Amino acid sequence: MASAGYSPDAVSYTTIISSMCKLGKVDEARELAMRFKSYVSVYNALISGVCGEHKLKQAFGLLYQMLLERVDPDVRTYSILINSLSNEGNVELSLAVLANMFLRGCSPNIYTVSSLIKGYFVAGRVHEALDFWKQMAREGFEANVVVYNTVIHGLCLNGKVA
Repeated sequence: MASAGYSPDAVSYTTIISSMCKLGKVDEARELAMRFKSYVSVYNALISGVCGEHKLKQAFGLLYQMLLERVDPDVRTYSILINSLSNEGNVELSLAVLANMFLRGCSPNIYTVSSLIKGYFVAGRVHEALDFWKQMAREGFEANVVVYNTVIHGLCLNGKVA
Protein backbone atom coordinates (compact mmCIF):
# COMPACT_ATOMS: atom_id res chain seq x y z
CA MET A 1 0.00 0.00 0.00
CA ALA A 2 2.74 2.42 0.99
CA SER A 3 4.67 1.85 -2.25
CA ALA A 4 1.50 2.67 -4.21
CA GLY A 5 1.11 5.91 -2.26
CA TYR A 6 -1.74 4.81 -0.01
CA SER A 7 -1.82 5.08 3.75
CA PRO A 8 -3.75 2.41 5.63
CA ASP A 9 -6.94 3.56 7.28
CA ALA A 10 -8.39 2.17 10.52
CA VAL A 11 -10.16 -0.72 8.74
CA SER A 12 -7.21 -1.96 6.68
CA TYR A 13 -4.79 -1.39 9.54
CA THR A 14 -7.00 -3.34 11.97
CA THR A 15 -7.37 -6.17 9.45
CA ILE A 16 -3.60 -6.47 9.12
CA ILE A 17 -2.98 -6.37 12.89
CA SER A 18 -5.83 -8.79 13.61
CA SER A 19 -4.61 -11.24 10.96
CA MET A 20 -1.09 -11.15 12.34
CA CYS A 21 -2.42 -11.88 15.83
CA LYS A 22 -4.50 -14.80 14.56
CA LEU A 23 -1.38 -16.21 12.91
CA GLY A 24 0.40 -16.10 16.26
CA LYS A 25 2.54 -13.10 15.37
CA VAL A 26 1.34 -10.96 18.26
CA ASP A 27 4.73 -9.44 19.07
CA GLU A 28 5.29 -8.49 15.45
CA ALA A 29 1.77 -7.05 15.26
CA ARG A 30 2.44 -4.96 18.35
CA GLU A 31 5.70 -3.64 16.87
CA LEU A 32 3.90 -2.71 13.66
CA ALA A 33 1.03 -1.07 15.53
CA MET A 34 3.38 1.16 17.49
CA ARG A 35 4.70 2.68 14.25
CA PHE A 36 1.38 4.16 13.15
CA LYS A 37 -1.50 6.25 14.45
CA SER A 38 -3.42 4.46 17.18
CA TYR A 39 -7.03 3.39 16.70
CA VAL A 40 -9.27 1.69 19.24
CA SER A 41 -9.91 -1.14 16.77
CA VAL A 42 -6.17 -1.80 16.43
CA TYR A 43 -5.76 -1.87 20.20
CA ASN A 44 -8.72 -4.25 20.42
CA ALA A 45 -7.05 -6.58 17.91
CA LEU A 46 -3.82 -6.49 19.92
CA ILE A 47 -5.58 -6.99 23.24
CA SER A 48 -7.50 -9.91 21.76
CA GLY A 49 -4.23 -11.37 20.46
CA VAL A 50 -2.40 -11.20 23.79
CA CYS A 51 -5.46 -12.50 25.64
CA GLY A 52 -5.52 -15.42 23.21
CA GLU A 53 -1.99 -16.19 24.42
CA HIS A 54 -3.15 -15.87 28.05
CA LYS A 55 -0.93 -12.84 28.62
CA LEU A 56 -3.35 -10.79 30.67
CA LYS A 57 -0.66 -8.52 32.15
CA GLN A 58 0.26 -7.48 28.62
CA ALA A 59 -3.41 -6.93 27.82
CA PHE A 60 -3.77 -4.58 30.78
CA GLY A 61 -0.53 -2.90 29.73
CA LEU A 62 -2.10 -2.22 26.33
CA LEU A 63 -5.21 -0.83 28.03
CA TYR A 64 -3.00 1.50 30.07
CA GLN A 65 -1.12 2.53 26.92
CA MET A 66 -4.44 3.32 25.23
CA LEU A 67 -5.38 5.61 28.08
CA LEU A 68 -1.99 7.33 27.95
CA GLU A 69 -2.47 7.94 24.24
CA ARG A 70 -5.99 9.23 24.88
CA VAL A 71 -7.54 6.43 22.84
CA ASP A 72 -10.84 5.69 24.57
CA PRO A 73 -11.49 1.99 25.18
CA ASP A 74 -14.89 0.86 23.93
CA VAL A 75 -17.30 -1.90 24.91
CA ARG A 76 -15.32 -4.37 22.81
CA THR A 77 -12.07 -3.50 24.61
CA TYR A 78 -13.60 -4.14 28.00
CA SER A 79 -15.52 -7.21 26.83
CA ILE A 80 -12.34 -8.85 25.51
CA LEU A 81 -10.67 -8.35 28.90
CA ILE A 82 -13.70 -9.49 30.87
CA ASN A 83 -14.11 -12.57 28.68
CA SER A 84 -10.46 -13.56 29.13
CA LEU A 85 -10.65 -13.10 32.88
CA SER A 86 -13.91 -15.02 33.00
CA ASN A 87 -12.38 -17.91 31.09
CA GLU A 88 -10.04 -18.25 34.06
CA GLY A 89 -12.87 -17.88 36.60
CA ASN A 90 -11.46 -14.57 37.85
CA VAL A 91 -14.82 -13.01 38.66
CA GLU A 92 -13.49 -10.35 41.04
CA LEU A 93 -11.12 -8.84 38.49
CA SER A 94 -13.83 -9.13 35.81
CA LEU A 95 -16.16 -7.12 38.03
CA ALA A 96 -13.39 -4.57 38.65
CA VAL A 97 -13.01 -4.15 34.88
CA LEU A 98 -16.79 -3.75 34.61
CA ALA A 99 -16.70 -1.06 37.31
CA ASN A 100 -13.90 0.73 35.48
CA MET A 101 -15.94 0.47 32.31
CA PHE A 102 -18.86 2.26 34.00
CA LEU A 103 -16.53 4.89 35.48
CA ARG A 104 -15.27 5.70 31.99
CA GLY A 105 -18.85 6.11 30.72
CA CYS A 106 -18.94 2.91 28.70
CA SER A 107 -21.98 0.64 28.96
CA PRO A 108 -21.73 -3.15 28.75
CA ASN A 109 -23.53 -5.12 26.07
CA ILE A 110 -25.07 -8.58 26.13
CA TYR A 111 -21.69 -10.17 25.31
CA THR A 112 -20.07 -8.45 28.28
CA VAL A 113 -22.85 -9.77 30.50
CA SER A 114 -22.55 -13.29 29.04
CA SER A 115 -18.83 -13.28 29.78
CA LEU A 116 -19.45 -12.31 33.39
CA ILE A 117 -22.07 -15.03 33.79
CA LYS A 118 -19.59 -17.51 32.31
CA GLY A 119 -16.95 -16.37 34.80
CA TYR A 120 -19.23 -17.18 37.72
CA PHE A 121 -19.91 -20.64 36.30
CA VAL A 122 -16.24 -21.33 35.60
CA ALA A 123 -15.49 -20.40 39.21
CA GLY A 124 -18.21 -22.85 40.35
CA ARG A 125 -20.37 -20.02 41.68
CA VAL A 126 -23.66 -21.24 40.18
CA HIS A 127 -26.06 -19.30 42.41
CA GLU A 128 -24.18 -16.06 41.82
CA ALA A 129 -24.20 -16.69 38.06
CA LEU A 130 -27.97 -17.12 38.09
CA ASP A 131 -28.44 -14.11 40.39
CA PHE A 132 -26.29 -11.98 38.09
CA TRP A 133 -28.31 -13.16 35.08
CA LYS A 134 -31.57 -12.22 36.83
CA GLN A 135 -30.15 -8.84 37.83
CA MET A 136 -29.12 -8.11 34.25
CA ALA A 137 -32.61 -9.04 33.05
CA ARG A 138 -34.10 -6.59 35.58
CA GLU A 139 -31.77 -3.92 34.23
CA GLY A 140 -33.08 -4.40 30.70
CA PHE A 141 -30.65 -6.84 29.10
CA GLU A 142 -32.63 -9.15 26.86
CA ALA A 143 -31.21 -12.65 26.81
CA ASN A 144 -30.27 -14.00 23.42
CA VAL A 145 -28.96 -17.36 22.22
CA VAL A 146 -25.47 -16.51 23.50
CA VAL A 147 -26.74 -15.92 27.04
CA TYR A 148 -28.90 -19.02 27.05
CA ASN A 149 -26.04 -21.16 25.72
CA THR A 150 -23.73 -19.68 28.37
CA VAL A 151 -26.20 -20.52 31.13
CA ILE A 152 -26.89 -24.03 29.82
CA HIS A 153 -23.18 -24.73 29.40
CA GLY A 154 -22.44 -23.32 32.86
CA LEU A 155 -25.11 -25.45 34.48
CA CYS A 156 -23.79 -28.57 32.72
CA LEU A 157 -20.21 -27.65 33.66
CA ASN A 158 -21.29 -27.63 37.28
CA GLY A 159 -23.30 -30.86 37.13
CA LYS A 160 -26.70 -29.12 37.30
CA VAL A 161 -28.39 -30.92 34.41
CA ALA A 162 -31.43 -32.32 36.21
